[in-house]
Amino acid sequence: MAAGMEKLSGTFGYDTETPRAAGASSPGRVAFAEYGTGFVTIDGIEITGIPGDMFVEITDGVPQTDSSTVAIADAVTLTTRAVSTEAPIDALTLRLRYADAERLQSVALPDALELADMAGMGLTFSTRIDQMGTRAQGAGKDAGLLGLVQFTITAIERIE
Repeated sequence: MAAGMEKLSGTFGYDTETPRAAGASSPGRVAFAEYGTGFVTIDGIEITGIPGDMFVEITDGVPQTDSSTVAIADAVTLTTRAVSTEAPIDALTLRLRYADAERLQSVALPDALELADMAGMGLTFSTRIDQMGTRAQGAGKDAGLLGLVQFTITAIERIE
């Protein structure tokens, strides 16, 4: 249904008081955190059938001032979390990527998101079969991807 739509609108959000569910870091490069909160609604599309709970992932990159490698930009990602190695499943991902690795100073959930700070924002609907067994044999992360529709987000508006 989403593939035939030219334009989408909807809402998203998360609870900033939710405790961190998981975290990891690569010292001097990036820190990651996951929170068991978040919601996404799309006007005119019923997405409650997408399996899995919604999670919020925070990426806090560290500027690479003494390195020629590219810094990992900060990002806020809302995504459904479900795995199926046999039957195709749908997934939804909303990714808000900051322009640099200096906007967030921790992996805490930000209280507000500003359009001017973003380098890219996108909404992805995908259908896949997780190929967990083939990753060990060198298959890429998209080996089980069956279909993908991506929308570029051009505006966000804060709702109090």
